[in-house]
Amino acid sequence: MNNRASLSSDQLLKILSLSENATAIYTTEKLYIEAASDAMIRLWGKDHSIIGKMLEEAVPELQDQAFIPILRNVWRTGAIYQSKNTPTRLKTNGNIQTFYFDFTFQPVKNPEGEVYCILHTTTDVTERNQQKQLIKEGLLREQTLNDELSASNHELASINEELTAINEELQDSYEHLQVLNRSLAQSEIRFRTLVKEAPVAICVFSGQDLIIEIANDKMLNIWGRTNEVIGKPLVQARPEISNHPYLQVLKDVYISGETYHGRDIKSVVIRDGKLQDRFFDIVIQPVADEYGSVQRIMSVVTDVTEPLKAKMELERVLEQIQLAKEAGELGMFDLNVKTGNLEWDDRCRKLFGINDTRTVSFEQDFVAGLHEEDRKRVLETISISYNKSINNGGYDTVYRTIGADDKLLRWVKAKGKVFFNENDEATRFIGTVQDVTSQMSATKALQEAEEMLRLSIDAAKLGTWHLDLGNNVYTFSAKLKELFGFSNDEDVTYEDLVNQILPEERAKVEAAINSTLLKGESYSIEYPLNNHREQKRHWLRAIGKMHFDSDHKPTHFAGVAMDITEQKLEEQRKNDFIGMVSHELKTPLTSLKAYVQMLLGKAKKQNDAFVTVSLEKVHIQINKMTSMINSFLNVSRLEAGKMDLNKQHFDLNKLVNEIIEETKLINHSHILNFIPDGSLPVYADRDKIGQVISNLINNAIKYSPNNTEIEVRAEKAEACHARVSVKDQGIGIAPKDAEKLFERFYRIQNSRTQTIAGFGIGLYLCSEIIKRHEGKIWVESAAEKGSTFFFSLPSDKEKFNDYTH
Repeated sequence: MNNRASLSSDQLLKILSLSENATAIYTTEKLYIEAASDAMIRLWGKDHSIIGKMLEEAVPELQDQAFIPILRNVWRTGAIYQSKNTPTRLKTNGNIQTFYFDFTFQPVKNPEGEVYCILHTTTDVTERNQQKQLIKEGLLREQTLNDELSASNHELASINEELTAINEELQDSYEHLQVLNRSLAQSEIRFRTLVKEAPVAICVFSGQDLIIEIANDKMLNIWGRTNEVIGKPLVQARPEISNHPYLQVLKDVYISGETYHGRDIKSVVIRDGKLQDRFFDIVIQPVADEYGSVQRIMSVVTDVTEPLKAKMELERVLEQIQLAKEAGELGMFDLNVKTGNLEWDDRCRKLFGINDTRTVSFEQDFVAGLHEEDRKRVLETISISYNKSINNGGYDTVYRTIGADDKLLRWVKAKGKVFFNENDEATRFIGTVQDVTSQMSATKALQEAEEMLRLSIDAAKLGTWHLDLGNNVYTFSAKLKELFGFSNDEDVTYEDLVNQILPEERAKVEAAINSTLLKGESYSIEYPLNNHREQKRHWLRAIGKMHFDSDHKPTHFAGVAMDITEQKLEEQRKNDFIGMVSHELKTPLTSLKAYVQMLLGKAKKQNDAFVTVSLEKVHIQINKMTSMINSFLNVSRLEAGKMDLNKQHFDLNKLVNEIIEETKLINHSHILNFIPDGSLPVYADRDKIGQVISNLINNAIKYSPNNTEIEVRAEKAEACHARVSVKDQGIGIAPKDAEKLFERFYRIQNSRTQTIAGFGIGLYLCSEIIKRHEGKIWVESAAEKGSTFFFSLPSDKEKFNDYTH
């Protein structure tokens, strides 16, 4: 039985350290000193404390020499490296001295062929070099002896044996020198081969003129040159870098003997015949001769343009992600599914009401922070995301949280992605969270508003319609169908409803709808129809509006309709009553006016000042009463459809001037200033347009302080229209009142209008008269800043052209 024990790794290393030969073992590409013999430690001038350190840290004087790059290349390539008579600068007794060594870097591989350490053996041949020097000195002495031999033949015999011995020694030295030369040549060949096949760009320059001595294909490719540049000065071979700092760096290394390391250095190169900017990592290392004098420099260059661009692009993308995260107020989470480790950023912590930076966990913080009504659903959603076959790890949900510290309820929208290993097992779960509390509140408010609207529509018995302009499809509510006499289960078209409108009103309704669709104007109209089922006349009022998207493109037309038959009948009865009463009042009022005029004439003849003034005031009040009665009669005629227009050709400027002059005769409280604009021919009902002008001027007088100016303008407007404006300095009109000002019986209700007489029918009549002339009436005003009323009429085109030409 064999009882021989195997030596352990530590025992082998201890035995190795006792070896008289200089030996060391390095591990990993960083070249950690695993073991070193005492001989090697003495060569380095160190002690055993260097064991376990990286070579370049333990022996720093090797950093600017070629040994460490060569060792790393041996590690990467697995190729043995040998060199003889190699000069090396080492520190001895505090001073850097040059020694000469024969050495071997032997890679040691495992059964798989992978390098797991490098065996370094070296022999100090410094004495051999010194012997070479002695040989040279011996040759010199031989020459001296030969000279002395010529002078002294008698001494030749006595030293003949010595010369013979010296000759034999010289012969041996010569043969050894031949061996060294051959070894040097082989080393040169190996070095050039190493440079040529190196995985990085390498070149060697000699002399201060930087003559290109060696440049491998990768370096030539970077330069955009061929082997023709070998032997030329760098500036001559690459004139495009004549002003580049790289040249000065090369010269500084040559002079100082210090290695240069540069990262992301920008340089100009030639690619495809064009100059391009590229980026490189550069190491420039001095190469000294056996006397320590720098004769060459070696440059190792790595093109990092693409990695640098990728890095910059990654930084740009990360910056955009950060900006998007900040803009969207997104929180980030990252869960290690295997370990349960959870990471939240500050925003994510805030959404779960955590105010500190403590470590969070999935169960205690995420699950516990979910609203109890949402917890089961969210966990089921996450479980589904962990199953790759269902949705490939997608995660998208909305849930509520209850803040751990602040106890606030928040709505959170979460989106994420689960990542899987090769066995389709969930390993990592990352994503974002966003506070959507305000959106959810708005959605809830919208739902409540929609429900309130639905209840209001039902309570008001309103019918609704909706036209989708994208596909031109109408949708009608059951109530709308009922208003037109159809049942809810009947399929009703737009044409079916329009056909129920009285023929004489149908064109007006369709024109109003088309105007809304083409121009986006509000839709508001009243019209009679024959109920399809009852065959009875009903009145409907329809109000609609065009809706637009964010680009102001129309998307749909929607509105409501209501039955106003009873309202119309009530208005008809009221109008009949007003017409009857107004007509009955007008006859005695006409007689009263005649008697007052007679009495006024008599009082003036008798020079009775008191009676004259009193009767003039009575006459003014009778005129006011007559005006109001005429207004009521006009409203009655208007509602009955009996207001006829007696159109004629006339000059609008002259009419405005006449009204102003008449007003001045009976009103001296304000300054009326008329600004005409040449001649303004129109074709309209002169009396009714006069009513409009008179009403606007009288309103300006009523609602503005005494002794203020009222400015009246008549001028040409765009698109062949004549425009009249009346501007006062009165109390002004608030926007909410301006919208309803032209409605029948509407009056502004405030403390300043309570003492001003009126029924709210003057502006309504003005509006209806202007509309029947195909004109437009509007107001521009602000509270306490006065008002300007406008109306425009189509010009009398034939006469307008005559005037303008």
